[in-house]
Parts: sequence; C-alpha cells; structure tokens
Amino acid sequence: MKKTIISIFFLVTILFQSCVVYQKSSVSLDESLNKGKTKIIDKHEIRNGLKVISPPPKEHTFKNIELINGVYYGVSAKDTIAIDTTVVASVYLRDIKKSNISTIILVAALVPVVVLIGAAISLRNADFSF
Repeated sequence: MKKTIISIFFLVTILFQSCVVYQKSSVSLDESLNKGKTKIIDKHEIRNGLKVISPPPKEHTFKNIELINGVYYGVSAKDTIAIDTTVVASVYLRDIKKSNISTIILVAALVPVVVLIGAAISLRNADFSF
C-alpha cells in the first residue's frame, strides 16, 4: 500500500507539469514579448518557387520572447537563442486557463485508475484464509 501511495504522488506530480495548450490564433512576435511560454513554427523551405514539404517545419518552444537591441531572442530552459524573423511562420502563446483545466481533468481521470490498479494488485497478493 505504501508503494501505491508513493506511485500516485509521483504520477500526480508529473501530470501537473505535463499539459500545455496553446491559443488557436497566431500572434506577432511583438505581441508575444514577455507573455510567457510561446511556440514558434518555422515556414516551409521554398526552392525554385516550390514549397518543400520534407522536412516538416520545425517547432520551437520558449519560456519567453525578449527583444534586445532590435533582435528577438527566445529564452529556453538551457539557453537564449536569436530568432530569425524571416523563417517564422506563426507564433502561438500558451493558453493558461485551458492548460490548467486540461491538467486537472487528466489528473482527475488517471488517479482513480491508478488507485484501482494498486488495489487490485494488493488484493491479488492478499491472504483470505481464516
């Protein structure tokens, strides 16, 4: 039973950090300045007037976007990267309200499942002889 409680604690801790929902509409880099978690999607590469689909556009997620001396920088957990504005196709801001709601729903749905699995394992190993 002690192992089950510990596993539920770690599950809930991990799940509370996992859900991120971004806004549906794209914003400009200026609007994304100092607004928190941001996802940037690069444009498709154009060769000889044709859009190259392979490789797919890259997504970059930053904790924050900053403007320093006219240059946009994406601040991530590891480092700060200059953003090439010529390849940015769209910028999406984190939707905090929807992220929190989806995290709560996920945790509320999965915790009972883990408790039931833990109870089933405990009952399987129980000795019912009187």
